[in-house]
Order: sequence, then structure tokens, then C-alpha cells
Amino acid sequence: MPGAVFLMIWPGARPTSLAGAFTAISGRPYRAIRMTVGIDSIFLGAKRVITGTTITPKARWRNYSNSHPLNFRAFCFLINPAGDRVYVESLDVSGLEPGRDTTLTFLSFAFKEPGTWTLRCSTKAEMVSEQPQMDRGDAAVLYYNPGSLSFLNGTNTTLMHCNWLPGLWPGMYYEYLGFTHNLKKMGTAGFNFIYLTTGETDVINEAGVFLGRYTTFDIAPTIGYGFPVLANLGVGFSAKLIYSFLVPDWVWKAMPELGIESGGTGITWAFDGGVLYKPFPFLNVGMAVANLGPNIAYTSSGESDPLPRMLRVGLAYYPVQKDIFSLCVAPEISKILVGIFSDTTKSFSENLSLEWRDAWKSLGVEAGVNLDVVGFFARFGYFEDLTGQRGGIVLEKEGNTYHYGIWDVLTRKNLGRFKSLGFTLGGGIRFHKFQFDLGVDQFIYDFTTSNYKFSFSYQF
Repeated sequence: MPGAVFLMIWPGARPTSLAGAFTAISGRPYRAIRMTVGIDSIFLGAKRVITGTTITPKARWRNYSNSHPLNFRAFCFLINPAGDRVYVESLDVSGLEPGRDTTLTFLSFAFKEPGTWTLRCSTKAEMVSEQPQMDRGDAAVLYYNPGSLSFLNGTNTTLMHCNWLPGLWPGMYYEYLGFTHNLKKMGTAGFNFIYLTTGETDVINEAGVFLGRYTTFDIAPTIGYGFPVLANLGVGFSAKLIYSFLVPDWVWKAMPELGIESGGTGITWAFDGGVLYKPFPFLNVGMAVANLGPNIAYTSSGESDPLPRMLRVGLAYYPVQKDIFSLCVAPEISKILVGIFSDTTKSFSENLSLEWRDAWKSLGVEAGVNLDVVGFFARFGYFEDLTGQRGGIVLEKEGNTYHYGIWDVLTRKNLGRFKSLGFTLGGGIRFHKFQFDLGVDQFIYDFTTSNYKFSFSYQF
């Protein structure tokens, strides 16, 4: 009948043994994540409804083992008549006792097109393709956008190391440790700790005498919380303490000619906030503000420096979302807010043009392949910071090097000869609940360096 939706539903078959336990959903076998968990029933009501009808999927999972309680993640998703997965939801189950069952209710979904739809449920986490790195769910989301915490399930931890611009100064690097935990219907809490060092500094007086050496560093512990305001809208906030160590006290004592008695360390605090909106199954929209707090002062003179307050706006568009393959396109704009629109000699439109040019712009594309317990993903990105002379399209003219944006190259002529492109690379592998990622951005700099970012993530 015109405008009708037909639902194809298959309840899970009961596992028969530990060695060969399968959960059969929609005619396709998927090995259960714990080998002893099966879907007993799927409750939906009518299997033929009118277009525009809203359904609320419910399913009953059972622990078929006879020895121990199980923790697992339950999944439910819908496939439209074109074969695309347009609805994915998951819930965590903890401590399901042997021989017991539990009924889970997933978020509602409204059918917007007629045809034959397929509803599937599974206890197998691998049946849902991993989100691309630029939008995946791990403990690093607290740094980029606290609003992403709202959609993070389970317990996650991430450890990251980056050797930062060794070609500029030796010994610079930073470490990141992140942890998040879902509080069921109360949202997700998170914590991270960042350590950054700019290497060692030699202290030499005016006579050229070496007086000693010290290491500068910054640390920033952060706590955050995110919660879903709507089923497709999440907000999050975080608070951080910033401690910056630039110069130890012994330097002032060893060099009285500087005229400074004390100082060299600074302490301040800041807030971050963000939102993540998912208007469609194939599109995420995010916005975050970072480092909203008072200036940091290093001396008793009262002089202070502003924090790098920043605004980020980005999209994650998924033109392909299949069980074994996914593709994501993610543009992003980041803008330092310090001193914005400060030139009073220029009109608003002139200032707006300058601020737009000053913004950091990036575009990333990631492809992911999911093969049962193993997944692979690879990224390629473009980055431009024209004010900071990083990335973009680098052209050479009359012996000089210039950084231009894509719009410059498309609208202006005779800018020079192509020299390089500000591109970035990345990729990784997932095995069960472990994930390793490598990012490289050394090609956005004019000087020779090696920037590698290694991260390890695990989901409990």
C-alpha cells in the first residue's frame, strides 16, 4: 500500500555452546561478544506501519551461561530500504546474572520514507563500524569538545604522546592522559591531565659563564561532564587548573643584574564548553569554546598574559556508513579569540575579513574498514594558518615563500610557483577494545621537523 513501512525483524537465536555461540539477527550470524549472551525476543508491535509513525524498539537479552555474570553492550539499529544504516543506539548492561534476562528500551525513531526496513539487535560490539578518528568516541573528546561526552558510552581511557616541534627546539613534547565514565542516564564524566615541556634552558650570565640548566613545563588537570539535552543534542562543560613553570627562583638569585627578585611561575584556571548536535544519522555538528578564564601572571609586577581563548566549529559528514566500511569528511574552523576585532581604525566588514583570514581552517577525510574484531582507518587532511605561516598552499615567487589559502589560489593570479602543501596524515588499528592511532602534521611547517602523535585507547 502507498506510504507503508514494512519491518523485517528477526529475534536472536539462543547460543548452544561456548565454542560456537552465535546471535542470529536478520538472517545473518554475528558471534556474540561474550559468547554466552543471546537475544531472547524483540518487542515492536505491528510489523507494518504508516510512514511518519514513531517506534520505540525494545529487546530482551539473556545470559545463557551457568557460571558467571556478564557485562556487555547491547546494540540496536535500523537499515532503510536503500540498505543504509540510519539508526544506531547502544546501551550498557552490567552484571547480568547467569540464567537471567533484561529488557532494554532504545530511543524512538520516526519512519520518513516507505519501503522495507530492517531492524537488528545484537550483543556484538563489532557489528557497528567504529567512528572515524576525527569523531570517534574515546577519552580525548574532553579536550576537543566536552559536548561529545554526552554520547560516550562505557568507560574509556586514552594515553597520548607527541614530540612537539623537535626541529625548532630539542626536548619539546607533551603527554595526555584521559579517562571518561558513563553514568547511565545521568550523562558522562571525564578527567584528563596534560603535561607540556618546552625542553631545557641554559642559564648564562652577561660574562658568558654557564650558571645552570632547568626544564620548563606546564600542567593542566581537567574535570568535565556532558549530558544529552535531547536524543540528538548533547552539551558539556569542563574546568581546568593551569600551572606554568617558566623560570625557577634560583635564576633571579644567580643573576641580580636582571632586577627581578622573584617570579617565573603562573597559576590560573579556565572553563571549556561545547555542544554536539546530530540532526541526521549522517551528520554531526559541533562547537566548543576553550580557555575561558583570567589572564596568567608570572611576576609580581601585575603584568599578565591572556590565555589562548579559542572557538572551534566543525562538521562530521558520513557519506558512507556500512557494516564493514565507513567514510567521513570533516571540515573545521578554529579561531583565537584574544584581540578579536581590536583594530578600531577599520570597519566591521574589514575586521571580519581579517579575522576570517586569521582563523585556522582544516579539512579531513577518513576511511575506515571494520573486519570483525579488527578495524583499520586512514586519514588525510589539509590545514592552513595563514597568519602563523603554517600550512596552506605554499608558493614561491622571486626567491620568497608565501602561504596562501584555497580561496586565494582560486581567485587570484600570478601568485607564484607551487612549492608545497600543508597536509597531514594519520591512521590506526583497532583490535577488540584496544585502539592505536598515529597522527603526523610535520608538513605544515616551513622548517624541517618531525611531529608524531601516538595515542593508545581502551574501552572497558
